[in-house]
Amino acid sequence: MNNKQLNVIGIGLFIYIIGIFYFYTFLNLFHILPNSIYAYIYTFIFLLGFNYFLYKKFNYTVKNLIYFSLSFLCIIVFSILINFYFDDISFDGQMYHLEAIHQMINNWNPIYEQPLPPFNNKLGIDLQIVLKCFAKSGWYVNAHFYLLTGIYNASKITNIILAIALFFISYYNIYKISSNVKISYLIATLISFNPIFLNMFLSNMIDLQAAYNIYLLIILILTYLINKNNITLYIIMFIIPYLINIKVTISVYVSIL
Repeated sequence: MNNKQLNVIGIGLFIYIIGIFYFYTFLNLFHILPNSIYAYIYTFIFLLGFNYFLYKKFNYTVKNLIYFSLSFLCIIVFSILINFYFDDISFDGQMYHLEAIHQMINNWNPIYEQPLPPFNNKLGIDLQIVLKCFAKSGWYVNAHFYLLTGIYNASKITNIILAIALFFISYYNIYKISSNVKISYLIATLISFNPIFLNMFLSNMIDLQAAYNIYLLIILILTYLINKNNITLYIIMFIIPYLINIKVTISVYVSIL
């Protein structure tokens, strides 16, 4: 598998993650509550649609499409295996991020409904206010993986998936500039598997989702300024609403970019 194909896998993983937000928002807008069937439907539609795009736009062969699909699924399974034996012990992750995921998979529609009474609130904090006011795209993504797998700890695999995806994209773009494999691996590793990742990758906190999508946005903006590619521009437009809905404060960084 060459560098360009690694970059395509990385972009595909990001689009899959971001598309979850749009898909579940669409369902909630029409008062449809997500469940495992919708999680499988979304994943099937994404793989079918993205493979068709690669076939039509980049003339991918059937062999390359199979490589992409298998790589995509293997990364998700690998992320699940890493998270399977580790519980989220972070304060924020336990206090309200995991609470939000539980509520979303237990028939809470955050667009139209008030949050349900907390499942676990030993600290006496008014979690309903927190859940009502907090941006929700990161919760949609984490809830999706819970629904997709039925595994409690799979809700936090997003962090590992995005880290791998960003590594592929970073390596591809750095190698185009440096033409040095070792330097490209080193810088891509430092960008993707940084101290923030090591601190948060086994938690339900959504800060890594925000950070990695900001990194991707910077890479895409620089790529667009150089190549003026419309596909890159469409991906940028696709990312921004999702990114702002991870955390409201992200809008400040996005406006700067």
